[in-house]
This record gives sequence, C-alpha cells and structure tokens, in this order.
Amino acid sequence: MNKWFQTHDRLKFETLYSELKLDLKDKDICFFEKLYQTKNDWARAYNSTCFNANTFTTTRNESWHSKIKRSLSSYTELSDLVITLLELDSNSV
Repeated sequence: MNKWFQTHDRLKFETLYSELKLDLKDKDICFFEKLYQTKNDWARAYNSTCFNANTFTTTRNESWHSKIKRSLSSYTELSDLVITLLELDSNSV
C-alpha cells in the first residue's frame, strides 16, 4: 500500500490500486474507493506536477502555523516564541 501512496507514475499508481483492491476485504474496498475518488488531492502521481520540494502538510500543521503567526510579530523576541510554542503545546493536550 505504501508503494501506492508514494508512486509518482500514474500508470503504476493505477496498477498498484488494482492489485490492492484484489487483496482487500469488502469493508476496506469501500474506504479505498472513497479515497481513490479524491486522488487528485493527495496522490503524488496526480499532484506532483507542481513543485513542492517533496513537502506535504496537514491541517494540524497549518492550524499550528496560523496560531503561531497570529501571536508573533517582527518585534517578537526568541524567548516569546518559545513561550508561545509551550503554551500551544500545553493547550493541545
């Protein structure tokens, strides 16, 4: 399955998906069919045409970035950044 997620080649992606479906149980096939329908959003084979330095992010990361950005400015000292990160970490638990 990891090969399916990581491949950059669309033909190989489709081949691996067909092989994966043969090995799945009925309940898993439904999940993977839904996942397959959104392949343009997450599959490297379908979204690797834009340069991204091989970096992928998550909503959680974007949320943290947004909170940090709102609480800091160009005048913020490094110690304030550390305090902000510690506060965010303690609030996320």
